[in-house]
Amino acid sequence: MRCLELFAGAGGAALGLERAGFDHVALVEVDHDACEALRACGFGVVLHGDAADVAGRCAEWRRELEPEAWLQAGDALLNDDEDDDPDAWPLAREALADDLVRQRMMVDVLWSSPPCPLHSRANSRRRSIAIDGWPMTIAWVDAMRPEWVVIENVQAALHEARGRWTTDLTVRGYACVSAVLDAADFGVPQRRRRVVLLARRGGPVWLPEPTHSSGHSLYTLPHNTMGDAIPALRCADDGLSRYRDGRAASEPWRLDRPSPTVMCTEVKGTRASAASGWTFSGGPDRASDAAFLAVGRRRLTWRECATLQGFPDSHPFRGNIAAHYRQIGNAVPPQLAEAIGRAIMDAT
Repeated sequence: MRCLELFAGAGGAALGLERAGFDHVALVEVDHDACEALRACGFGVVLHGDAADVAGRCAEWRRELEPEAWLQAGDALLNDDEDDDPDAWPLAREALADDLVRQRMMVDVLWSSPPCPLHSRANSRRRSIAIDGWPMTIAWVDAMRPEWVVIENVQAALHEARGRWTTDLTVRGYACVSAVLDAADFGVPQRRRRVVLLARRGGPVWLPEPTHSSGHSLYTLPHNTMGDAIPALRCADDGLSRYRDGRAASEPWRLDRPSPTVMCTEVKGTRASAASGWTFSGGPDRASDAAFLAVGRRRLTWRECATLQGFPDSHPFRGNIAAHYRQIGNAVPPQLAEAIGRAIMDAT
């Protein structure tokens, strides 16, 4: 299965789809550091730029493919009959190279994780200036005409998934199904509820079944927990400062559950502070809040956040520390993407 990924980030979805057996032919991402991470992973052609410029990104993609295609076309023609007209050889080589490029730009699956501030409750102050990623996504669907389309976004986008997005895909001949999936139900040690819309030209289509759950079941494994994913949290002498004021370390049982959602704001640490008496109302909203309540740690390291997202220790994030947190907080957990990819494989 050949996949084109829009808003690819630092490679969470790409990693999961690769595990499911997908071949990434191209990935589109506007963030420079995330693009460097994708290139370090070697997933496929990385197109650095705005996904709204479909023609520009496709032209860039073509330029990336043309040198190799030109060489392969030449090698193929050298094996032809030596008596062929030499004047026709350059035109034949150009036609063959163009055909090779066209074949390599064909995709079976288009995966899109559009920017979430338009729908996210956590970014309500930015909503008025947020970018709507759907027009870009449907433009790519029209340009590439893939058999499968996968859309992933925050939970609050469910009304869009079952409204405008499904309508636009249905009129183009796709059968659609959408639901809120929790990454914890697919082995991720984190509660991360995301809307997933899966569409197939002509159908049938279905979403993956959970592999993990909080209760005892013959058909699922227990949820992976925050404490199991980050053993250092259970170790009091891990070398990182711990607090005992206010609500700090008052709820150790949180280590025995999946963490709350890992956010881009983990770089700031917990919302609790001396000004608030080391407490906060509601939540915990982010993983660092749960670490504070469980053991008194004010902030998780970026590597710990990556572990909660399901990334391997070797994943090559790029940029400064703030960029690492941003790439991790924006990512799709690889296990969730893998489960969706396997559902597509099973239906194909």
